[in-house]
Amino acid sequence: MRVFYTNKFWYALVLFIMLAAIAYFFHNNTLKNYPSAMHAWSQTDHFALVKGFVNNNLDILHPETYNLMPNLEAPTELETSITAVDFPLIEYVSAAIMMPFGLESPLTYRIINIVLSVLALVFLYLITWRLKIPALVGFLLTMILACSPIYIYYQSAILPTVPAFMFACGAVYFYLFYLEKNNFTFLLSAIVLITIASGIRKPFFIFFAAMFLHHIYLSIRKQKKLPTLIIWTLGIGALVVNQLYQAYLTSKYGSAFLGMLMPATSFDEFIELSQVIFTKWQFHIYNQGVNLLLFGVATWFFVRLFYHKLNKLQQNFLELLILFFAAGFLYFVVLQKQFVNHDYYFIDILYLPFALLLILFISHINLKEYWKENVFVLVLTIIFFWAIYDARNLHAERNKVYYASHIEKEKRNFSGSEMYLDSLGIEKDARMLCLNTSSTNSPLMLMERKGYTIHKNRRPYIEMALEWPHEHIVIQNQYLLSHTAAIYPEILNQIKRTHSNGKISLFKKENMSNQPLEQVLGLRNIETIISDKPDSSYCTTRDWFKTLSRDSSFYLTAPYSSKIEKEKLFPANIILPGNEIHSNKNFVEFIWKSNLYFNDRNKKTDLVFKIDWLDGTYSSSHYSMVNLVSEINQWRQVQILFAVPDLDKVKSVSTYFWNPEKNAFWIDDTELHLLENTFE
Repeated sequence: MRVFYTNKFWYALVLFIMLAAIAYFFHNNTLKNYPSAMHAWSQTDHFALVKGFVNNNLDILHPETYNLMPNLEAPTELETSITAVDFPLIEYVSAAIMMPFGLESPLTYRIINIVLSVLALVFLYLITWRLKIPALVGFLLTMILACSPIYIYYQSAILPTVPAFMFACGAVYFYLFYLEKNNFTFLLSAIVLITIASGIRKPFFIFFAAMFLHHIYLSIRKQKKLPTLIIWTLGIGALVVNQLYQAYLTSKYGSAFLGMLMPATSFDEFIELSQVIFTKWQFHIYNQGVNLLLFGVATWFFVRLFYHKLNKLQQNFLELLILFFAAGFLYFVVLQKQFVNHDYYFIDILYLPFALLLILFISHINLKEYWKENVFVLVLTIIFFWAIYDARNLHAERNKVYYASHIEKEKRNFSGSEMYLDSLGIEKDARMLCLNTSSTNSPLMLMERKGYTIHKNRRPYIEMALEWPHEHIVIQNQYLLSHTAAIYPEILNQIKRTHSNGKISLFKKENMSNQPLEQVLGLRNIETIISDKPDSSYCTTRDWFKTLSRDSSFYLTAPYSSKIEKEKLFPANIILPGNEIHSNKNFVEFIWKSNLYFNDRNKKTDLVFKIDWLDGTYSSSHYSMVNLVSEINQWRQVQILFAVPDLDKVKSVSTYFWNPEKNAFWIDDTELHLLENTFE
């Protein structure tokens, strides 16, 4: 039995090399990078699984991360880092490779993912071969499918989506081979591969179910006994055992991973969400060129059906695809809300059926005449260059790192924290309680210590977490006042600061009634930049208030407040030249305090802190007033810390409101202080 015939085997080999080259072109600069950009949270969770297997000596029965309480909604009594998760095959293999060599970066996982992504596309090419598509046409078609922006992005992502897709592609290939040759070995191969795909990524069970139902349908249609169906029980049994074990792990240890359905609550919401999803992602799956190709060959396919029927294999393939689409639509319905922000679900349910449908349509086109094949090859070549051009632009957009996002700030704040904690003599087994985080594992993984992360910044969670057993409380300096203390002000009298590196501070839980704010922060005031309090002598410093409208009819503290007019895009702008910021230290902080009064929380309004550097670049931090001012029609106090590292490299520091949606509001008792750190 020869699966690969010589000429097309070489096409497949060249295709593998070309696809690997495309992957290298898109990913060579990011292979070693810590997860960032889109879905960094999910990626860090899966990378934590990899490192968990390294830490537990490859115990695959007890997958673990760094989080001792991953699900805040369902805390467990047994606090361990073990977690329930879909069968973590790729994470385990990555750890098995990393462990002997002492590797730490995500490079291993990313390379495995890329290799599997290329193999998946090779399987798609082999499917074109089974359907008698000319070799060069199948080659170019596969190259086009490789240029899907979503597929390119997740090629190197630390997620099991693409590996599961590869196993599914292999399963479809061998199932088609079985339909053509009626060989038991091919069916067994298909069942094994689709079972693995379903085990490592649960959504792929829809393809398992579709293939199983199709096999039952064929057996009934042919009026044959069902002996080969027994083989499916092996796959079903494996998936049932896997699911039961996951349920056991969930009940005993909890799970850091999504495990619930999220359908629309009404038909109107279903339509509305569908429109949002289509508008947001329509050209991220395939570009306009591929969509036009699909429309063109679909038209050709249905016209030709009137006078040229499908052959037996094509008919069986079409039946299978109908089941694929039906199962995919059902999955879309029950998990629709996730599709709004989680585009990798399209690889789970949509990318494969549409790729196979395109292959089926082209297989029915008569390309036996030489000139027809050449014209079609020319069309595919044009679409390929169109697709890769669009993919390059979209990939740059999808890979863009938004430095003002909370998860990027978190990554920067905790970067180097492992060495810092080591320098303080903090044991590796010390339990760390991290408040106001943006992910479940990233802070702990960067500290290389286990513990808890409170990624839902709400009072009940903070109160609950403070009672959990821990050695150190860790809070990012810039969020202590604006987020943690704003939600739970009592914490300022319940914690004692022990250490800080300017980005994160360590605290001990201790009764510290009435301790000065400066003591909590580990800062001392060295200059008041502005203050509009009535007893202050800084009311007109740097002409700041000349840019604002005084309102003597409405205020928190007499005789007036300052009104931010809705017409102003960047009101309340303060610019401090770097050479006018006087400090003996090269790392300073500012504290911004104000009382704000909003009538409307639905309009975007940010307070921005910006540093212009001497080299011409800048960095900025945005703080959403909508999130910080919890109620409208009330005066609410806001306090924000803003760090300025490397003062000798600063050209200027500025702070201002960004008011893009023309919100009108009032501020009163505004202060800006320059602070100096007292940490070691």
